[in-house]
Amino acid sequence: MQILLQRASNSRNNAIRKRTPPFSDKGHMYRMAPFGILVLLFAAMVSSPAVRAETETPAISTITSQTDCQAEPKATKEPDELFASINVRGRAKNLAGQPVVGATIFLVSTIAINQRLGETKTDADGQYEFLDVKLPVKQFKEIRAGAFQVYGEANGYGFAWHGRRSYSSEPRPKSEPLEEEESGFYADDPIVMDLTFRDRAALMGVVTDEKGLPLPNVKIRLSALDYLDTKGHEIHQNYREFWAIQSTGYSTTLTGADGRFEFSGMPSQTVAYVIVEASGFADQTFFAAVTDKPITENKYQSNASEMFSNGRRIRTPIWETRKVRAGPLNIRLEATERYVINVVNDIDGTLVQGVQVRANSGDGQTGTHASDTTNETGRAILALPRGTFRLSAAPPRDTDFVAAYSQFEARGDLIKEPVEMRLKLGCVLILEVVNGANGSPVPGLSIYCDVDGKPGRKVTVQSTTTWADNPVTNAKGELRAVVLPGSRNYEISSARLPGGLRADPKSIKQLIKCESGKTIRVRFEVR
Repeated sequence: MQILLQRASNSRNNAIRKRTPPFSDKGHMYRMAPFGILVLLFAAMVSSPAVRAETETPAISTITSQTDCQAEPKATKEPDELFASINVRGRAKNLAGQPVVGATIFLVSTIAINQRLGETKTDADGQYEFLDVKLPVKQFKEIRAGAFQVYGEANGYGFAWHGRRSYSSEPRPKSEPLEEEESGFYADDPIVMDLTFRDRAALMGVVTDEKGLPLPNVKIRLSALDYLDTKGHEIHQNYREFWAIQSTGYSTTLTGADGRFEFSGMPSQTVAYVIVEASGFADQTFFAAVTDKPITENKYQSNASEMFSNGRRIRTPIWETRKVRAGPLNIRLEATERYVINVVNDIDGTLVQGVQVRANSGDGQTGTHASDTTNETGRAILALPRGTFRLSAAPPRDTDFVAAYSQFEARGDLIKEPVEMRLKLGCVLILEVVNGANGSPVPGLSIYCDVDGKPGRKVTVQSTTTWADNPVTNAKGELRAVVLPGSRNYEISSARLPGGLRADPKSIKQLIKCESGKTIRVRFEVR
């Protein structure tokens, strides 16, 4: 099951938007098996974005396996108890395979906030254990689940982490063998999370203005950490990266009077996502490698294509390349000018309130960023340095408008005319899934569609083009979605359907021509 962990709290929301432009299709996809339907409930689980690049397609995570979640977990706690009791154990070692003795190990919940749940030490063999830890869980309809991460500190080493895992208090389905799992645990699963400590290293640099003068009190934040060499680690970066870094003392620092900064105690041969924030300047984001090698790019496993053969899941890594900077870092910030963005209704030209407007340079996930929300007059103000930016406008979720995009050249002119962005209506789809034998509705199903311009790539259908909520069919077997105009295939999964149902081959996939301003009802049948 795929889920996108979307944003919630304001402080974390801001951090995420700096790394994850809204309305993207190329995202972190979570496969949490049947309990993966927990979508918005895990809204603030991520300390760094779930989306990797900005395109004119829905803000949803890319899927490569079409597995719906149908299992209805049996409650193991009373309804008013929003936690589950878990045991976690593991072993700490170094790159040579030797035990790391006396390391301090932390267990952190990654729902809503990075909340420390426990702290312990490794023994003479590098072993550690947490017993009867109360893990906070969230509930979506009948499903309860939590998520957590383990990290450790040890003298002479950089800090170490184990990839994040989810937990459901229901028994593990036979269709989800533990040996094939990298995303989460079920009740009665042995939870083992080993740690490998690397050499101690530092990430340092200097921040200056456009004149080369040092800038003091600039905030530098690390919102996630990954390995430079991802082979041998979790295939999907959502499960592999160190999202709980904000619960540590390694995530934030300020530049000194000389503009210099340093993150010490870092693990070597890793790559950090860096956010630079300074008053009077637009935010900057980039990837920085913690290494003594002079590299400019990094090839990594971002996701996996999946297929089922003889009842088994076969996963093949998808490799991508990201640009990185190697330290010491020289970060230059440029002075900004204010630009007014007017967002109007394309139907009657009226200004629209509550639209999130964002400007991105670079590839969207790296570069310079600024954002604002239109006020009651339909205006947003962006502070930008000179350069070329891509503007995006995310309409309120309770409308039938779709995301708008445009290019913008910030020239620093003395006279700045407001920039106008026009919101257009999308196509409203009512996607219905029924039992073809008796006409009864089939609730709880995700529906998938093609990604425009990317043959073979599919995404879960979202309620809007701007925010990911990973909806499923309701009690009437219906899913309502506002989508971009265009022709694309929509389909239901044949991998897992409730009650022994199977998808009708004639109905499983349908090519739909989506037109602006129209409402289209589409019926899928299972038997």
